[in-house]
Amino acid sequence: MRKALVISLIFTCLCCGAFAQKKYTDSLSAVLSHTEKPIERFRIITKILGNLTIAQAGNIDSARCVELLQIAQQLKSDSLFETSYSYIGSYFSFTKGDNVTGLEYYFKALALADKMKDKRKADSLDFDISIIYFTLQNNEEAVKYVRRGGENLPDKSYPMYNSLLALYQRGLAIYYLLTHHPDSTLRYGQAMYATGVKVNNVLHRFNALTLIAAAYVQLGAKEKAETYFNKAIAISDSVKLIVVQLRFYNNYIPFLLNNNSLILQKFNLFWS
Repeated sequence: MRKALVISLIFTCLCCGAFAQKKYTDSLSAVLSHTEKPIERFRIITKILGNLTIAQAGNIDSARCVELLQIAQQLKSDSLFETSYSYIGSYFSFTKGDNVTGLEYYFKALALADKMKDKRKADSLDFDISIIYFTLQNNEEAVKYVRRGGENLPDKSYPMYNSLLALYQRGLAIYYLLTHHPDSTLRYGQAMYATGVKVNNVLHRFNALTLIAAAYVQLGAKEKAETYFNKAIAISDSVKLIVVQLRFYNNYIPFLLNNNSLILQKFNLFWS
């Protein structure tokens, strides 16, 4: 009963953010229906797919992916192929749950990103691949791609440098959390938080606070863990990625269930 109440509360909170994202997706689809030029259709579809990832926790539309690939074939563009393969990889991994096929397409995209010497896309793919390996509980293979991404970070003057740095710091923090090295998790989680503050990115700060809280749970520091979970909750309304919210609750639910007084407190706050 206690677990069911906690999950019910969380589900209610998660549903609130998806509606606005769906309206934006619908407006893009309306524009797409009146667009004929292939490259413009490609750009609109990537916006739709990116927004679906936010609104539906990774539910990628396979028909849209097929059209992206067809346009890439029509225009014979490595850059468009790379983007197409990346979204197809996301479709198989996060929508279908077929991580093997997902990795196959991610690796195709990564090969093209390397060929084009596009460090931003290569790094982003490295970090996406690492998340799949974490999901597969292959932590050593995951951290290999985290470190590859770290070694190939673009120059600090590059506009996306800090965002990619935050993904690198996140990957190492996750690795050390999963391999039960909470002190190292704290080190990289705190570094990620600092990066998030520097670029004013709420998503990076939210992820970092979650990892820091989880590290304190492993250290048995209940009060510090609660403090950082509460800090994450305080900015959670600004986090639209449902999959990221779910990762938070994967850490937060067990913490609540092990602390009965906190469950009662959270429900009193929610219903007051």
